[in-house]
Amino acid sequence: MDDGRVSSNYYSLSHQALSPRILLASWMSLGIMVTRLAWIAQRFVSSKRPTRYASAASCNARTAWLWKRRSVLKSWAISRTSF
Repeated sequence: MDDGRVSSNYYSLSHQALSPRILLASWMSLGIMVTRLAWIAQRFVSSKRPTRYASAASCNARTAWLWKRRSVLKSWAISRTSF
């Protein structure tokens, strides 16, 4: 028969007193999650900054220059040895 009261099992599970260690662990876990979300958001925002693209372009330009220099030196060496 339903007399309108909340089940005692439900009440004991949801409103039981938690130990200080469990509460501390819960708060620490929440803090870690918040910190991690903030870190992910910061990385997402900083990945769209122009300085990131500029540094990538600079790196690509330097790599291209080194490859070009290498191929010039290689062709020069081949021409010197082919006589």
